[in-house]
Amino acid sequence: MKNSLLIKILKIVSGISVVILVGLIAIQMLFGKSIKEFAVNTINSQVTTKIIVSGGIDFSVFSNFPYVSVELNKVRVKDTFGSEADLLYAEKVSVLINLWNLFNGTNTISRIAIQDGSLSVKVNKSGKANYLIFKDAANGPSKSIHITQLLLRKIELDYDDKYNAQHCTGVLKDIKLSGDFASTQFDLKLQGAFFARHILINNTDYATNKDLEFDGGIRIDMNTGEYKINKTTLSVNSSAFNISGLVKNQTQNIQLDLFITGAKSGIADIGSILPNAYQHYLSDINTDGTISFTGTIKGNLSRKENPTVQFIFDVNDANINHKSSKQQVEDVNFKAVFSNGTKKTWSDSKLVINRGKASFGAGPVQFDLMINRLSNPIIQLNLNGTFRMGAITALIDNAELKQIDGVITVNNLRYNGTIKEMQTSNALMQSEGTITLKDIVYVNNSLSVKQLEGTIEFNDDIIGINRLSAELNGSQIILSGEVNHLLPTVIHVLKNPHHYVPNSYFVNVNIETGPITYETIASGSSDQAKQNDTSKMMQRLLRSAAGLIKLKSQSISYNKLLLTSIQSDINISNSQLYVANFKLNTLRGSVSGNGRIDLSRQDVVDLNASVTLQEIDIKDVFRSFENFNQTVLTDKNINGILNTTFTCKAIWKDGIFISDQFQSVADITITKGELIDFKPIYALSKYVKIDELKHIQFSKLTNQITIKNETITIPNTVIYTSALNLELSGTHTFNNYVDYAIKLNLLKILSNKFKSDSSFDPDATERDASGLINLYLTVKGPADNPEVTYDKRTVKQVIKENMKKEQEVLKDVLRNEFSGHKQTIEEIKDWEPPTEYELIDFESDTIPN
Repeated sequence: MKNSLLIKILKIVSGISVVILVGLIAIQMLFGKSIKEFAVNTINSQVTTKIIVSGGIDFSVFSNFPYVSVELNKVRVKDTFGSEADLLYAEKVSVLINLWNLFNGTNTISRIAIQDGSLSVKVNKSGKANYLIFKDAANGPSKSIHITQLLLRKIELDYDDKYNAQHCTGVLKDIKLSGDFASTQFDLKLQGAFFARHILINNTDYATNKDLEFDGGIRIDMNTGEYKINKTTLSVNSSAFNISGLVKNQTQNIQLDLFITGAKSGIADIGSILPNAYQHYLSDINTDGTISFTGTIKGNLSRKENPTVQFIFDVNDANINHKSSKQQVEDVNFKAVFSNGTKKTWSDSKLVINRGKASFGAGPVQFDLMINRLSNPIIQLNLNGTFRMGAITALIDNAELKQIDGVITVNNLRYNGTIKEMQTSNALMQSEGTITLKDIVYVNNSLSVKQLEGTIEFNDDIIGINRLSAELNGSQIILSGEVNHLLPTVIHVLKNPHHYVPNSYFVNVNIETGPITYETIASGSSDQAKQNDTSKMMQRLLRSAAGLIKLKSQSISYNKLLLTSIQSDINISNSQLYVANFKLNTLRGSVSGNGRIDLSRQDVVDLNASVTLQEIDIKDVFRSFENFNQTVLTDKNINGILNTTFTCKAIWKDGIFISDQFQSVADITITKGELIDFKPIYALSKYVKIDELKHIQFSKLTNQITIKNETITIPNTVIYTSALNLELSGTHTFNNYVDYAIKLNLLKILSNKFKSDSSFDPDATERDASGLINLYLTVKGPADNPEVTYDKRTVKQVIKENMKKEQEVLKDVLRNEFSGHKQTIEEIKDWEPPTEYELIDFESDTIPN
């Protein structure tokens, strides 16, 4: 019984379906042509421009049932600029007519679907638009068109409004607009998705390659041009926001009064709504936590004007870290206000954060922050708390800074100034507060800083240093004093490696060190390029300095050389370092002097110095300097005490000593002198017993030598020794080539020795009044194997020449380098920082209650 009933129902349904199918086919056959003509004629009657259909027209009652559709293929709609440019191109435009209206004779176009095409909307600089294609309806809208729905699928959009400085490109992926479009007042329901390549308003790009989705409603009044938005949801890259308010089209602009809210959105998603120019600030930052906000956009939008924008944010329980680091800033909580400033532009925008709290790995941190004028940010910061440096440097994409760790405690630190001005050497900082460092560590392949501790006080541009101590590559160093205007100079030098401004910061510091071993300091310098970069960086900073550095060091050791009780005053001005009161002990004696180091030329160090050595052990000199990399005269061959005062001039370029520009004049006195087993003097064995030459002693030797053009010039020198008396003059080059003229005054008992020599030239001798014999020789050639010849005429002529004149001139020139230093040093001591600063005022209403 049940089966027979089911079969009957199926038969009835099948019969009805067949009737409907046959009816639809009949409708397509009977009404198809007339409906096509109706659709085309109706559209053409309502537009003022050309519509070209090049792909044919199809009619269907099945594709959009219960609507019959007229499908226009490959449709082009020309714009109204008269340029034959396309306003719209579509592969398919479907015009939908309600099926039931066919039977009552009220054919009405109610829906249009456009897909697979492009839409090019233009507004020129005069405000004329290319999309006003519909005719004015003097008697009201056409009864043949009553569109209630518009569908757009896969349409490339290019919207270019030069009048209001707006440009938008992207893809209308799936847009559905519903409403009574024939009415002058109606409710529009909109849903859809749009891929925005760019959304530019007044040259600011608000969306680059972003997915936008929207779902909401708008009350439209065509008579007044008002669009009332009723809680529409807008999603940007999955971040959803609610928008409500009013948009009104006016003759010269668009009036906006919008209210935007976001409830507990992901912080990471908020970055997606920032203008493209500011997104790079967050591109490498990972965040979690939530943010709630409310915002208003109010005012006129046009080519010349922007509306006022203000947002209030509430950040809760956020964690922030750089993508390249595992360390992070934790428990970030704050309230913030953002506005686009008095000029209503992004570049003039400001951000105010009040009552901020966070943890930087070592304890709680409290802060208030204002960033004003984003194009050239002015920062006003108040900060208290304890930081772990690793958590701060983790947020910075710099491999060198990531090597810093340790704990910093900040007490009432205030800063007020611009970032851009800090990069200029004449910037003035406004700051105060105290920073305490503890166990700060920095290690790279060329530098190791450990146990950096101390207190730094900020008072505007002055940084006070209260006993800052550290272990530098294993050596203890203590720094105290004050520095004025240092940070802007450092930033400027880092940003502008080939530019500096002399006297741009002032120093008055004391530096004390414990024992320093050069090998330890230089032990990490395997990377020569980095070592050179560090050296050049220090040189640029010194070129920019002015002031006084007092230096004391317990000792410095270099290979076998040990310097102790080192102290000096270094006065700095105009890229010149004046070294005064320099003293140290070494080689069983003492060294003192003054000098000037000129850093005014790029990558060039120019040294002028006047140095006095007292009671220096000559054997220790040769031993400590490893015999100056030669084997002719070593510490095994010489003894004596050296006293000398010399002036010198030396130049280094790119860290390389320029030997051919080195000059020096030295007044030398050697006492208790000894030459022991000095092989070159054995060349005189023809004239003196060899045993006498093996150990020559002299009580005192005094002379003045010069060094110039890589040549040591020795004027006429009288030497009284245990073996012989002689007068010597000549030259000794840096490549160890000698050219000496020698007058030997031999004892009577030795004279027969050289008279028996077959090569002896009697004309090379003469007998003085005391009866002693004088022998004249020249010694020329490599120092380890010179050629000795008899030459009385040449030797006597050389001895008689006045060689001191040139030496005294050179000596005076070098010493005059220091004659003007005293006045300069006094000027340095009188240096004072500027007494006035450019104050930056903030409006009282920029900080929320």
